[in-house]
Amino acid sequence: MRGQCVLTQPRALSEAQRLGKARQALSKVRYFSELPRPVLEALAGAAVQRLYAAGQVNYLEGEPANELDILETDWMKATRMSVEGRKQSLLVLRTGEVFGDRAVLICTSYPGTVTVLEAVEAWAIEPSVILGLIERHP
Repeated sequence: MRGQCVLTQPRALSEAQRLGKARQALSKVRYFSELPRPVLEALAGAAVQRLYAAGQVNYLEGEPANELDILETDWMKATRMSVEGRKQSLLVLRTGEVFGDRAVLICTSYPGTVTVLEAVEAWAIEPSVILGLIERHP
């Protein structure tokens, strides 16, 4: 179940509803909540809603970082393989947490595999959007 976003339930949101929902999710994240309104609006406009089914892999360890994600609901876990070939838990991601941010900010690959524990809603933002906003609004 890797690589494709699985819709867990149909969503029929207008653009205004989508923007409002994205803005609300972003404003719950500490380092986005204090941004000026125009910057938050730009992020909300660029955010893409992702719905994943339980058990689905969001991304794999070593893949190039192609998005920063904000977990809107439920749980995910991050793991990586040790040198000995054993799976190691890195962290459990909860509602309102950001993941993939470090890899996006330093333009590298994801340090671990992120797997969905329960059906989740998340928001994805491309690195070019994040890096462009940092450049314009340090």
